[in-house]
Amino acid sequence: PHHLAVSLFLIYLALKTPWRRPVENAALPAPSAVSTLRAFWGSLLLTLTNPPTIIMFAAIFAALAPKGGFEPMTAAATVSGVTLGSLLWWVFIVGGVTLFRHALGRRVRLWIDRLAGSFLMFFGVAEIRRGL
Repeated sequence: PHHLAVSLFLIYLALKTPWRRPVENAALPAPSAVSTLRAFWGSLLLTLTNPPTIIMFAAIFAALAPKGGFEPMTAAATVSGVTLGSLLWWVFIVGGVTLFRHALGRRVRLWIDRLAGSFLMFFGVAEIRRGL
């Protein structure tokens, strides 16, 4: 049953992605502090509830754990280091995408959206087949 829900969502995204109108930055309202904070917490919650993310972080902490277990200060430093590393990685990714998004023309972005929609459709149909 969950295969069907996942596949329908992927197909919905596949149909929506290539046909949405690209929004230019001039048309966007300035984000408020509330909307930015809400987007941050929503993204954080989504990331934390993603099973591969949970497994990845469990593997990282298992690999970094000393033989005798973590001391409280070592544990805090490890968690802080992994958090800071993840944060810097996402800042790098978002910054790069923001820079290159403006370098690409509207037409190129449309074709990228269509290609992404095709991949989503492929994976949605594959998920339906998998669920049968």
